[in-house]
Amino acid sequence: MDTQKVIEYLDELVSSHTGKHFNDVQGSILEGVLNGQKYNDIGKNIHRSKGHIKDEGYKLWQLLSEVLDEDINKSNFRSIVDRITGTNVQINHINFGSMYANYSPEFEEMKKFIGEAENLITSVKNKTKLETIPKLLKLGLTYEQISHALDLPLETVCQHLSTKN
Repeated sequence: MDTQKVIEYLDELVSSHTGKHFNDVQGSILEGVLNGQKYNDIGKNIHRSKGHIKDEGYKLWQLLSEVLDEDINKSNFRSIVDRITGTNVQINHINFGSMYANYSPEFEEMKKFIGEAENLITSVKNKTKLETIPKLLKLGLTYEQISHALDLPLETVCQHLSTKN
């Protein structure tokens, strides 16, 4: 998969969670990191300081970590993208003027597959959380503590326990 498709995919994913698309600096950081550039070089390419790129990069990694629900940073970004897309990212130059052009059928297919995989992962996580509730109750935790520990609504915890009795 080439860098443009990766950035388009991530932009669409972020947009669906936040309602906002990547700005030019964020796009340049993603492109640069995918192409193995240092923050200093990325900054030079877009006439920004290394410090500014580093600060914006930190915010971008935080955003992607939240959206993808895993710890993402400059060092592991490329390997995470390779794993998520199931391919190796092809390094190339991106024309940001056409960055948000129509997606290819392969991209749409990949988005659908990844969406289904994310739903499956969420389902497994939720099932695991629900299976953990009785164990935490036996350890003496209150319903509120279990709700907080598992990041579940209190009513979900109560409802699950009432169906088990």
